[in-house]
Amino acid sequence: MPSLFRHPKSGIYYAIQRVNKKQVWRSLKTRSKLIAHTEFTKVLQTTDPRQKTRLSNQIKEFIDHASSTRGAKTCKIYEHALRRFLVITGDIPVSDINERHFDKFVSETVKTISNTSANVQIRALKAFFNCLKRWKVLSASPLEGAKQLRVDEKMPAYFSEEELHQYLNTIKNDPWLYEIVIFAVLTGTRLGEIVNLQWKDVDLANKRIFIQSSLSYQTKTGKARAIPISENLWKSLSTKGDRQGYVFRGRRNGGRAYLAFVSRQFKKSIRKGGFNEELHFHSLRHTFASLLVKGGISLYQVQKLLGHSNIQVTQMYAHLEPSNLHNAVNILDFGSA
Repeated sequence: MPSLFRHPKSGIYYAIQRVNKKQVWRSLKTRSKLIAHTEFTKVLQTTDPRQKTRLSNQIKEFIDHASSTRGAKTCKIYEHALRRFLVITGDIPVSDINERHFDKFVSETVKTISNTSANVQIRALKAFFNCLKRWKVLSASPLEGAKQLRVDEKMPAYFSEEELHQYLNTIKNDPWLYEIVIFAVLTGTRLGEIVNLQWKDVDLANKRIFIQSSLSYQTKTGKARAIPISENLWKSLSTKGDRQGYVFRGRRNGGRAYLAFVSRQFKKSIRKGGFNEELHFHSLRHTFASLLVKGGISLYQVQKLLGHSNIQVTQMYAHLEPSNLHNAVNILDFGSA
């Protein structure tokens, strides 16, 4: 296998390898260490077929592919998980990766983050190896039988109806934040969907909002969905004057609102008002779903409104509808004296 060598006098880098028991020097024609490593990688790819299937190369191809088919947030999760896997595993051919590498990754990961967060990274690894299988780089995924870590079921933080009214009263003097919060509570949309929503996707005449990908934004699932506009929300949106570009603009410059900035402003208002520290902007989405379920709306309908691809995700709200379940079984009124 070739090795990289820097000539002590000239400073020029060479790729040295043995061919028929003879040492062959190949000049890389550079004194730059960075350029030399790039050129040396090209040499390796022509002399070692397995170099093309090394983990680092496959990660790069996968991230490049994901960036055109997945949202920016999802791509960051993929990249973070795979870079950590590369550090722990080493840059070996992907065909050499097995369950032991995965187990080592998991054991190192849970030392610093929760099982819930670790499962996010495990799903990223599974997506990567399933893609390599689909590309026929691998005949099977080494994580075929790998399971996610056990996580105790816990309902995410959300506002009760009373708490929501109290919170809205604390921010009513901040119209910018108030409008965004009201929109989130009345639609159940994600923060990324809100800051990227444009007026061309708002149909006031038919009271519908279209959540879909654009050239600058990719929805979480990649699928489009339509959300009905409630009467209160319709009145709010109808009063907005300039219906061009983004529906919600930045607080200062009037351009697109930044996701991180909105999230920080929301968290500041939570702390200032003395509300539950576990509440964050995504809690408004949980609030939307929780209030609907408590109001008697079926989980199936809530699933469609939230855009969940799997009803199992929506099942977390099932315990909020016990009275409705009692009403359902009371329909069967046999055997009474």
